[in-house]
Amino acid sequence: MPNRSLLLVLLLCSFVLQGESCWFPGPRAMLEDSGNAKDDPEGRCTALPGNELPGLAFFPDHDGGPLWVVNPVASSQGLIAFDVNDLPPASYEPSRDVTIPPDSDGDGTDDSPVINGIKIESPSVGLITAKFYDEVLFFSPSDNPADRPEDLGLTRYLVSVPATFNPPTGTPPFSASDYPNLPDPGDPERSRTAVSTKACIRAPGGFYSNGEVLEVDLADRCAEGVEQSYYSEFTSGATMINDRLFASLDNFDHPESTLELPGVEVPVYRPGTVLAFDFADGEVKPAIEPAALPSVILTEGYNPRDVIGYTTPGGLPFVLVVASGPIGTLDPGTLEARKVKLEGAVASID
Repeated sequence: MPNRSLLLVLLLCSFVLQGESCWFPGPRAMLEDSGNAKDDPEGRCTALPGNELPGLAFFPDHDGGPLWVVNPVASSQGLIAFDVNDLPPASYEPSRDVTIPPDSDGDGTDDSPVINGIKIESPSVGLITAKFYDEVLFFSPSDNPADRPEDLGLTRYLVSVPATFNPPTGTPPFSASDYPNLPDPGDPERSRTAVSTKACIRAPGGFYSNGEVLEVDLADRCAEGVEQSYYSEFTSGATMINDRLFASLDNFDHPESTLELPGVEVPVYRPGTVLAFDFADGEVKPAIEPAALPSVILTEGYNPRDVIGYTTPGGLPFVLVVASGPIGTLDPGTLEARKVKLEGAVASID
């Protein structure tokens, strides 16, 4: 559905550039400082919870909806399903909403992720990205009630790490600390509603996005004997292609002040990463595990914001990695000045 995909791209650009809070179709209502939408005389706009940029996704090949919108509000995180046949867009079916439970990955321990994105890869597989407790969650967007899972809309997969798994050539042997929130290599599969995207990254000879040599405090290193090693953070995108799941992480490190823009803090990033997992969505044994080499890919551009799977007309599958470069923040006092220190980039993984 290329036209609808284009619409969503343009819509997200509108959010970023104009700060508007309402969405397709037609005029959008602006947020006031209080967080309430301004007047919308045409009644074409539905206000969304909170002030965070929402993620959006249409059900594939389904005219009129539902359109899922990510609700990142801490007290009610989840997906809200909207019907876009009428104006303003209204609730599609409350039963189609997806709630994120306190134990988001189903491992028996409550965690605190902040969901920030959504992709619908097929009628049976939807992906939700989360940061702070980094992971990719799974849900079923299917219209068939028989395909709807019982635990609040999330889908369970068997998560494991092969006993023979090793990180890329030239790095130390694999250890359980490389994927601290996944089962140890060779351990039995575990039923989960998400796969952790916290992984040990080895970046010898790496640099921060501001050009300084990458230095990682001893307490933050994840690989023994590797000074420039760190855990991936801030999951920003996910996609599936050719029986693999790819997840991007921007690896934000710290803000720094600039002489050029007094009062403005510019974010500094460690080298970004893309993680690869083998993904089997079969009815007998739906499973996921770190992919055969390479399972960890360093991105050429800083601050990777998304990954997009694509197959050429000739049948060649590859993944596009969209990196924005480190974009500065607005001065909270004046709401002026934004600084981009490095150019963005689009890279491909085949």
